[in-house]
Amino acid sequence: AGAYQDTLDDSGVQPSHAGDDYYLCPVRLSQGRFHPKVHLFGDENRAVGFVGSANLTYSAFDQNREVITQFDVSNTDEGDREPDIHGLAGIHRFYRSLLDHPASEAMGETVRDTAAEVLEATEWVTEADEDLREGNLTTVLHSIEQSLLDQVQGRLNSRDESIKQVD
Repeated sequence: AGAYQDTLDDSGVQPSHAGDDYYLCPVRLSQGRFHPKVHLFGDENRAVGFVGSANLTYSAFDQNREVITQFDVSNTDEGDREPDIHGLAGIHRFYRSLLDHPASEAMGETVRDTAAEVLEATEWVTEADEDLREGNLTTVLHSIEQSLLDQVQGRLNSRDESIKQVD
């Protein structure tokens, strides 16, 4: 419950229109539901990403029952930042794949331009991820190009490991 308030109190990532003005791109599917939320905020110095069920509203982060993972890293962080870097790089790859997908035309020019600006400003996340990739256990998967099950099976097969924990 306090994570959203902490974000609002942090002048480095303070969203100026959270809860009343953000971009939404509807995705239509012939079967099933599409309901994940992936939020990416950042600039040349810091990146923060959220993956989970929460909408970008105060009540979603403060009152509702939601599941969400936060990745937060500064460009100058030292120490164990690997999980956050890998998670943010996965979010970055998701947005890049989404912008490169033909469905992105439905998003509109303003949304595409805004997303492209954030991706450009946070490119350092993917560069840091490349340096840390070996032994990477943290990732954010998406199904724009390949099913999630195929990706999970591929990761397990390449490691010749069994599942020990799923988050």
